[in-house]
Amino acid sequence: MRLSLFLLAALSLFCTAGIAQTIQQNSGWLFLMNTTKINNKWGAHLDVQLRTADNWDQLRNFMFRPGLTYYINNKNEVTLGYLLNETHTQLIGTNDNKLTEHRIWQQYIYKHKISKILTSHRFRTEQRFIERNGTDDLFSQRFRYFLRFIVPLKKVNRILKKDHL
Repeated sequence: MRLSLFLLAALSLFCTAGIAQTIQQNSGWLFLMNTTKINNKWGAHLDVQLRTADNWDQLRNFMFRPGLTYYINNKNEVTLGYLLNETHTQLIGTNDNKLTEHRIWQQYIYKHKISKILTSHRFRTEQRFIERNGTDDLFSQRFRYFLRFIVPLKKVNRILKKDHL
């Protein structure tokens, strides 16, 4: 029964892709992330992203996201941060081809184990201040959820000797 359902799902995906229109486009995405624990309770978060468009000819997005993290305990943490997002467009007839967005964001992360699988849930809210060409700026709010599973491929044995402490 499971095999039949899997084959049906796979077949439906291939049929959908077969009749869809395709656009050939190459882009790159550079993502740097750093989380540093300053002490038992406080830490710093930073991620920087560069995204390209038009076969890597143009920078499409620049994102800079710093944050300050408070570690409630080893399973719970909260972060407050800011995001600068610049989107570079190629709109004809506009003087400035850069749209700027500012975000204030808050997130809560809960970590736990399911058997040997490391699991984390990230709940994030964002208050977005979006610049738009030729019209009034836009304010919106967004809620995001991210679920992550990490499956260890190899068991690591750590033996501490008194000589190495």
